[in-house]
Amino acid sequence: MVRRPGIPEENELVVAKIYETSNIVAWCNLLEYPNFKGLIHISEAVGKWIYDINEVVKINDIVVAKVIKVEEKDNTVHLSLKRVSEIEKKEKMNEFRKEETAEKILERIAKKMNKNLDQAYEEVGFLLQKKFGYLFLAFDEIRQKENTLEKLKIDEEWKKTILEALKERYGEKITEIKYELNISSIEKNGINLITEILKELQNKNYKIIYLSAPRYLLKLSTKNPKDEERKIIKELENIKKIAENKKINFDFKRIK
Repeated sequence: MVRRPGIPEENELVVAKIYETSNIVAWCNLLEYPNFKGLIHISEAVGKWIYDINEVVKINDIVVAKVIKVEEKDNTVHLSLKRVSEIEKKEKMNEFRKEETAEKILERIAKKMNKNLDQAYEEVGFLLQKKFGYLFLAFDEIRQKENTLEKLKIDEEWKKTILEALKERYGEKITEIKYELNISSIEKNGINLITEILKELQNKNYKIIYLSAPRYLLKLSTKNPKDEERKIIKELENIKKIAENKKINFDFKRIK
């Protein structure tokens, strides 16, 4: 089950499961904080007068609640349902489901390391949550920028296994590299000269899109952006020299 580091904080939204009710109180387990129990008083159940809290919640209901008070001595958290908007409920449950998926990935990573989920949380999971807020956000960031892990104090074996697992799960990331080209000429046969330059680029497997004179867009999709970036710059520099010899103005700039 999804879990989070530390203790719940006031005003934090939590996901809870109702396990017991009376007329005026509902007790629940905090799914992200397994060591804490939640208490929902009837006055915090709904924004109108009711006689029985069972009108609002039932045993086994999954609810999104706001923390209004934390009693660390007995690991009890006072919760409110009425202080949570419909938008907040939807967003919190969406985050919770994404985190459930991320936790399954973490569990698979742990198995590769011959460790269990508890060990995975203690050694890397909680650290990633503290840094990025959620596991799913951490994994997204790592997928986008593999060097993200280099900045964290995580065992090298964990780093290697996390990267391998994310590639297995999502496949290798495809990056699109884009450059804006400015090509113009005042020569009589300028159009033909520019066409030759563009064909030479297309022959190198670059996609060329006309924007508006004298602007063109060069695009390339790759799994190795660093290597391809160096290659593109080198080739564009060579094309620039060829263009200048033909009295063609040729400039380029990287687009993010």
